[in-house]
Amino acid sequence: MSTNPALRDTAFRLRCLQGGTLALFAIQVWITLPLWGVAHDYPLIPLFGLLTSAPAWSEWLVGSAGILAAVGIVAGLLGAGDKLRRGCWLGLAVCLLLMFELDQHRLQVWAWQVVLMGICFAGLRERDTAAWLRLLTIAIYFYSAMSKVDVDFLQSYGQTLLEGVFDLLPGGEKLAFLPPSRRMLLAGLFPVGELLVAGLLCFRRTRYFGWIGSLLLHLGLIATLGPWGLNHHPPVLIWNFFFLFQNTLLFTGPEALLPVAAVENSLPVSRRERLTKATLLLALLFPVSEWFNRGDVWPSWGLYAARGARVRLYLASETARQLPNDMQPFLQGGGEYRHLDVHRWSFDLFTAPSYPQDRYQFAVATTILNRLSPEAEFTLTHESTANRWTGKRTKTTLTSREELEAFASRFALNLQPRLESRITGW
Repeated sequence: MSTNPALRDTAFRLRCLQGGTLALFAIQVWITLPLWGVAHDYPLIPLFGLLTSAPAWSEWLVGSAGILAAVGIVAGLLGAGDKLRRGCWLGLAVCLLLMFELDQHRLQVWAWQVVLMGICFAGLRERDTAAWLRLLTIAIYFYSAMSKVDVDFLQSYGQTLLEGVFDLLPGGEKLAFLPPSRRMLLAGLFPVGELLVAGLLCFRRTRYFGWIGSLLLHLGLIATLGPWGLNHHPPVLIWNFFFLFQNTLLFTGPEALLPVAAVENSLPVSRRERLTKATLLLALLFPVSEWFNRGDVWPSWGLYAARGARVRLYLASETARQLPNDMQPFLQGGGEYRHLDVHRWSFDLFTAPSYPQDRYQFAVATTILNRLSPEAEFTLTHESTANRWTGKRTKTTLTSREELEAFASRFALNLQPRLESRITGW
C-alpha cells in the first residue's frame, strides 16, 4: 500500500470504478439479454467468415466463461488477490470480444467501452490506469463531437435532440417554429458542447470545469432522452448515468486536480504494461479511420452520427406477406413496396439498436431475402457515406439477387449468417 495520500485515494477510486463498470456490464447485459443468445430470428452475422459454422453452444460457452470472470472480479475486489482480479478483467474483455465476433450486433458502444476499461484494469498499474481511463473518456467526447460535425447531423438527429430539449423548456413550443437556419445553429451546440468538455478535461487547471460541464451534458441528455423527453430505451439512459459516476471518480480528487509525485514511475515498465498501452493506443487512434470511411461507426464513438452509409430493404406487398406475423408490425408504408424497418425490429427484440454499419445492414437484409422464396420481389437501396459539408450521397438501387452478389464484393468483412438452419416457418 502506497504511503502517498493521493495514490491511496486513486486506488480507492479505481476500486469503486471497477465495481461500477462491472455493474454497468451486468445491468446492460440483463436488459439486452436476448441479444447475447441465439433464441431469436434476427440474423446472426459473425465478424469473420471462419465463424459462420460456430455452433449454438458457442454463446453458452463464452457466456459462462464471462460470468465466471465477473465472479472472479468481485472476489478480487473483495480481497481474493490482485492477480485474480487482473486475470478476470482480461478474461471478461476477451469473452466480450468473442461475443462481438460471433455476432457483430453485440458490438454496442457501452460494451466496447467495457472491453477497453477491462484492458486498462487488467494490464496497468493504478496511476497509469487512471491516466489512460481519463484519456479514453476525453477521446469519447472528442470523437463523438467530430462525428456530429456534418450537415446531416444538423438536419436530422440534431433536430430530433433539439425537439427533445424544446419539449423540456417552458415555452419550448415557440422555439420549435424557429427558422431552419437558426435551428441548425442550435443543433450545432451539441458537438460544440462535447468538444468544450473534451478540451477542458485535458488540463489540470480546467479539469474541474470540464467535470462540471460533463455532468451538465449527461444530465441534459438524461432529461432529453428520458421518459420526460424522447423516451429512449433504458440502456442509453443507464450509460449516461454511468458517465456521471465515472467522471466524478476520474476527474476529481487530489490525483486528478493537483500535481502528484510519480511514485509509481520509479518502477520498471513490464512487458504486460507495454502491450496494454500499445493496444489502448490503437483503440484510441482507430476512430480516425472512420473519417476516411474505413472504420466502423460505433467503435469510433460515432454517437448519434448521421453521415454513415445506409441500407434499406423494400419488399413487394405480396412478398411481405411471407414474413412471420411477429415481423409484420415492422413493415412501413402501404404502397406497392413496403420498407422493412430492421432497427425497430432490433429494439423490439433486444431493447438495443441495430449495428449501424452498412456492411452489417446489408448482411441482415440479404439474409432475410434468402429466407424468402427465390421469386421474392424486392428493392434494396444503399446510400454512401454523406459528404460532411454538403450531405450528398451516392445511391445504388439493387433489384435482383445477381446484383446483390456483385455488390457484396465491395465489403471486406463477413456477410454470411450463422445458424440459419434453426429458422423455420418462413
